[in-house]
Amino acid sequence: MPPPVSFFDVGDGERLATWIFEPPAGVTPRPQLLFCLPGGSYSKAYWHLEVPGHPGYSCAEHLARHGYTVIAVDHLGVGESTRPPGRTLTLERLAGANARLVERVVEHMALEAPVPVAIGHSMGGLLAVYQQSLHRSFAALAVLGFPHGVMDLRGGRASLPTREQVEAAAAAGKLDAPALLDRRPLHPLFHWDDVPAAVIEADDAAATPTPGIAGAIGIVPYIGADHAARIDVPVLVGFGERDNARDAWAEVAPYRSAPDVTLVVLPRSGHCHNLASTRTVLWDRLARWIASVTDRG
Repeated sequence: MPPPVSFFDVGDGERLATWIFEPPAGVTPRPQLLFCLPGGSYSKAYWHLEVPGHPGYSCAEHLARHGYTVIAVDHLGVGESTRPPGRTLTLERLAGANARLVERVVEHMALEAPVPVAIGHSMGGLLAVYQQSLHRSFAALAVLGFPHGVMDLRGGRASLPTREQVEAAAAAGKLDAPALLDRRPLHPLFHWDDVPAAVIEADDAAATPTPGIAGAIGIVPYIGADHAARIDVPVLVGFGERDNARDAWAEVAPYRSAPDVTLVVLPRSGHCHNLASTRTVLWDRLARWIASVTDRG
């Protein structure tokens, strides 16, 4: 079972829902607070998926066993968080709310010298980039499954929108109450062939609407490249062996101001790395990388 939902006020009468996973008894807590940001159509459940008969799909619990405090987040407009009209949910607004969440959680945890770190998947990776560029919330970023170039959605969508098309749809109110994404055409991209059907079914059942304009504009090519160029903390760029990046190696280049950029390509993984049979390879790599770039002393 996940921990109880913790809500945090982020201003303007809005609040974000989180699950907070703390290190289990007997594990020495580390100072890092890992803010796990889900992608489009996903909620905090991406970081802690419960599948009857199929244990071991909780990235959050796995990282907590490494000593980290893990905060799985529902963005504005997602899951159990406040849901303003979709036309107001820009990338900047979501990143600002998440920045205030980091401040509230740091206050709430009352840790000595806490070290906030972002782990963002897909749209969550883009939001982590925006948040760091605009608010400098984190000591390091792991950006998983988000390419700054032209996405390869492998049959899930015939063409990618432009910024102007998304903004026109938002102005017309078409993004105020987005429908659930039909993930079935995306299954070949999201999942490697060995992912159990029951796991895919549970993942689809946990779907949530994408957050308005942010969810739609997040697949516009190069939408976050300028912000990525401003990142001046260590970055881990991660993709599955079969993912939405046309060239994973090219996705290192946008982080030209970062002092340390690490690329990880997870074998036998689709876009949804936390559901891959090789998922713990990535989780353990994240744990080691976070310690290596943020430990003090």
